[in-house]
Amino acid sequence: MNASLQKWGNSQGIRISKAMLEALQWCENEQVDIYVYDGKLIIEKLHKDTTLSDLFADYDADYKPVEVDFGEPVGGEVW
Repeated sequence: MNASLQKWGNSQGIRISKAMLEALQWCENEQVDIYVYDGKLIIEKLHKDTTLSDLFADYDADYKPVEVDFGEPVGGEVW
């Protein structure tokens, strides 16, 4: 894909095609890291550290933990 730099405020910008974004599985407002390496511009998706709270942020069911009995030790376990 050929692209050109275009003025965007006091900076320059490059548009990324919808097909390329879909191939990368990137969406609007995706956070990326941009740097120069060996004379090349590298753009990588940022992978934020996901916490347990992040994983369950939308969970709204009433969860009640229960104790599970695995039976008596059968090997060298220490209980």
